[in-house]
Amino acid sequence: MAMGILTVQAAARQKRTTRRPSSGRSRSGRLTSVRLAERYAVVPDSRFAEWEPDRARQRGARKRWRQQARARRAHPDELAVRR
Repeated sequence: MAMGILTVQAAARQKRTTRRPSSGRSRSGRLTSVRLAERYAVVPDSRFAEWEPDRARQRGARKRWRQQARARRAHPDELAVRR
């Protein structure tokens, strides 16, 4: 990427969150973003500097992911895709 532009993944990594919140904020216009080759890139400006991800939502998501992973390990046949 060009200088002064972050990929959505790099922006998420910098804010220590997942890609989804940074992607959603860039698409909704709450973060300054540009569209390059059908992908969004985040401009690290004052909006980006002021944004703090909601840590409570992050904790909840991680908890759900752990529970789902445990369920998959405990009952892999029940969660298999049925055709």
